[in-house]
Amino acid sequence: KEKKEKKKEVEEEEEEKEEEEDEEVEPAPEPKTPTAHSSSSSSSSSTPTISTDDNFNKFRVYVGNLSYSADDNYIKRAFGECGNIVSIEPVIDKETGRFYGTVFITFDSFEAVEAAVLLNGIDILGRKAVVQKAAPRRTVAAKRDHSDEPTVPTVPEGSTEIFVGRLSDQVSEESLSAHFGSEVASDIVSIRWIERDGAFQGCGFVQFGSTESVKQAVQMNGTQLHRRRIKIDPAPPKDQQQRK
Repeated sequence: KEKKEKKKEVEEEEEEKEEEEDEEVEPAPEPKTPTAHSSSSSSSSSTPTISTDDNFNKFRVYVGNLSYSADDNYIKRAFGECGNIVSIEPVIDKETGRFYGTVFITFDSFEAVEAAVLLNGIDILGRKAVVQKAAPRRTVAAKRDHSDEPTVPTVPEGSTEIFVGRLSDQVSEESLSAHFGSEVASDIVSIRWIERDGAFQGCGFVQFGSTESVKQAVQMNGTQLHRRRIKIDPAPPKDQQQRK
């Protein structure tokens, strides 16, 4: 009788061991990868989540030619019906501290961006706003890709000003002037840096005394200054710019 009970205990232990081994080798179910359209049961009433990837950059809209009096309230009135506005980023003249008449609006969807660009030419405080999709911020890989040679922008007749972008924080009026060469630098009337909330935005405007100097300056588009490939674009003549 004792032998039978002992044999029964051994068999039960072996059965338990086999069950444990079966549990160990049983593959765990693979987690479901959420898709771009997946959502929780309560997501239908929740606020859309803004991604910080390239899509977020594509939700930005450039609005220019604004009155200096156009504050956030006027922008919201003009574009609020396009969709949810996440942020409004005004461009400030670094030298004067004044609003430069340009803002970047970030929405939370492509639909809002498409609706906003349809308002190109909308009247805001007596001026026709220029509304365009903002160029997406480049990835690190794109910034390192220098395979495309920079082009020389076409200079409008009568233009005496250029926009200079992609500038290093190390730039100064002296280093930028020297970059253009003594002949062009001698015709520089003024340099205005652009900042937002007191921080330099890596760009500015250079005013020259003649269109010829502008034509020479744009030849430097894509050249290296403080290890940065700078971007140079001519500004339209003053008489072609709509002003209040």
